[in-house]
Amino acid sequence: MSEPNGATYAVDYVATAPPRHLAHDELLVVAVTVTNTGTAAWPDADGVPINLGYHWVDGAGQMVAFDGQRTPLGQRVLPGASVTVGLRVLPPESAGEYRLQVDMVKEGVAWLSWQGVAMLEFPITVVAAAPRPRVCLINASCTLGDAIGNNLREKVRFFRARGYAVDVLVEAFDQRLPLDEQAFFTVIRYDDLLSGGATPEQQRAVRHFYRADLLIFDYPTYYPLIEAIRLVSTGTVFFDYHGVTPPALWGDPSTVEVMRAGERQVQLVGYADYAIAHSHFTANELAATGMIAPSRISMLSYVVPMQEFRPHARNAALVARYGLAGQRVLLYVGRMARNKRINDLVRALALVREHVPNTTLVLVGDTKGRFYAPVVAEAQALAQQLGCASQLVFAGKVAQHELAAHYQSADVFVTASLHEGFCIPVIEAMACGLPVVATHATALPETVGPGGLTFAPQSPTALAAHIVRLFAAAPEHDSAPPSLVAHSMDHINLDHTNV
Repeated sequence: MSEPNGATYAVDYVATAPPRHLAHDELLVVAVTVTNTGTAAWPDADGVPINLGYHWVDGAGQMVAFDGQRTPLGQRVLPGASVTVGLRVLPPESAGEYRLQVDMVKEGVAWLSWQGVAMLEFPITVVAAAPRPRVCLINASCTLGDAIGNNLREKVRFFRARGYAVDVLVEAFDQRLPLDEQAFFTVIRYDDLLSGGATPEQQRAVRHFYRADLLIFDYPTYYPLIEAIRLVSTGTVFFDYHGVTPPALWGDPSTVEVMRAGERQVQLVGYADYAIAHSHFTANELAATGMIAPSRISMLSYVVPMQEFRPHARNAALVARYGLAGQRVLLYVGRMARNKRINDLVRALALVREHVPNTTLVLVGDTKGRFYAPVVAEAQALAQQLGCASQLVFAGKVAQHELAAHYQSADVFVTASLHEGFCIPVIEAMACGLPVVATHATALPETVGPGGLTFAPQSPTALAAHIVRLFAAAPEHDSAPPSLVAHSMDHINLDHTNV
């Protein structure tokens, strides 16, 4: 395919083979790597989008679905460059033998195959789906490595293993999710549920939503899609509540109204048949709304992959990366949000160093978000003022496979947070053998239980005193006091198969 300026479009495809059999009601996501082997960039100077698409051809060679939905490439692709995307494919509605043809299109102009660019083809047998119960999961988003995202992904696995047809409706999802998981996620808005959906994929998701036998609405914070709970007329509805941070603790005037809307939306629990809470604290918050009977609120544990979190020697690579040789290490894992009181951790670090000079504070979590960067800058300025800037390490986000090693390379886990609906990092720390020192506020005392120490909110002095005691009791790394660690997990049921 040539442009008026003589530039040509050409492409090489490489893809993972899709399953040989596909139910007619399933969404398929195929990993496709496209390499620009022509001389024109995608898109060219005219800016017309070039997207990945597909066609379906039946066993008789007849085109049954010509204009398959598009998957954007997500970036400009220059000649010679490659990009890998998850091609989202809707199967034909009727069972039979088909060929899936992967093609690219310059929107409003032509499919590249029309100009002699070879397509990629796969034979697929489409089968009628067996009758099965349907579950629809609704959340604002799903982020890889996030506690609520992990919980949502575990729900998908749980219900799939029990024979349910599963769809997840979100306003956005992390493109780093494994492609076999992305097939269960559809990006959709509340208005799409009202109108029936703007795309074939959304239309499929809308049908699933209204036919679902079970619907579970996650509620971690304000998001417009949660309003869909008002639209349910059939099926059993659960409201899975994760706790909403009070606006006064968020500390950003520009978001106060959004946070207040988040508090108001908790009233939507009144549309649910049952509610799920993950601590007595959040269960009591739900009951206090008066919108649901306490007898209809169930306590369920979060999903924590305990097999990943175990006591272990310090990771040499992390020790070198952060300069931890010869240091006693305090660790915080979580968002750098204002309600987490990062400055209190810095003040406690300065106080601890008066007794144990070789102490370093490592903080793991996003430092660049709109709400987090100012908190990080303030903490760094405070550390400079208190003379402990060189012992303050902001590690930023870390890969999931490195998270356990960060716990294993620390001596004490600390958090000065003023609001938690549960706090999964406490459990991860305990599983790695770390003593925990946490604020005596909201759900933290019940999550910590006998596995650690708590201190009065906004009291860096009390936090520092607990840390110094722990350092005195365990002078060597990996020798945390048995009285604090040995039974730290006994009070919490964390079977990772539970949802």
